[in-house]
Amino acid sequence: TPPTPFYTPPTPLPQGLPGTVIKAEPMPDAPPGIKATRIMYLSSSADGKPTAVTGMIAEPDGPTPGFGRPLVAFAHGTTGTARPCAVSIDPFSNNTTGTHMWEARIRPLVNQGYVVTAADYEGEGAPGAPVYMLKNTQAFNVLDSIRAAIYQEPQHIDASKVAIYGHSQGGHASLSAASLAPEYAPELQIRGAVASAPGMIPPIPLALQEMTAEPGTPQEASIRAAYVLNIVASWSTAFPDELKPSDLLTPEGEK
Repeated sequence: TPPTPFYTPPTPLPQGLPGTVIKAEPMPDAPPGIKATRIMYLSSSADGKPTAVTGMIAEPDGPTPGFGRPLVAFAHGTTGTARPCAVSIDPFSNNTTGTHMWEARIRPLVNQGYVVTAADYEGEGAPGAPVYMLKNTQAFNVLDSIRAAIYQEPQHIDASKVAIYGHSQGGHASLSAASLAPEYAPELQIRGAVASAPGMIPPIPLALQEMTAEPGTPQEASIRAAYVLNIVASWSTAFPDELKPSDLLTPEGEK
């Protein structure tokens, strides 16, 4: 699903601390009983520079307990690294990038009474570099989504009860966020982190060797190829002096 004009950040970016909400809009197609808000907020790239990241906040649409609701930061699994791969663009329609993440991961938490903030990651939704399996950037994006949710919905959130939950790529992001939180976001009261089937990669050459050793059926091979291309695109962009696409891909793969 192509990104709407909402996903274009202002130029230049506004001044502010990481987690500052740049803009927000209601998501009117949310299921009955659920309030959803699309957000764009300030975060940090791998080099520490400010960047705009998008995501969504979902919560029960009803009276908020006096002490607020606990907050869960959801880190999504592999969807890709391009702008249309953002979960928040269209999570409520069938057969979209965000459908599975919403139905299987986010909606059950909202139904249990949690407020859920879900980062799209840099480069998905808003423009930016691909950050697939990059510890620091994914962690910053997730932690700043917590800050953004608290800034956006302070009256609805119990900021003393915060947790992180991620699946697959998001499991890696969840662990990364938990490990970097004391340094990057010491003010957040994170009770714990859950990593479901976390994607963990060894040194890049070994990871790619393992992925290509037994490609399997054509369908399995195409899936493995997608993972390979996501990794190469992200890591060669983040570490251009250490890794080039031509180091790992054939000329056909580079196209």
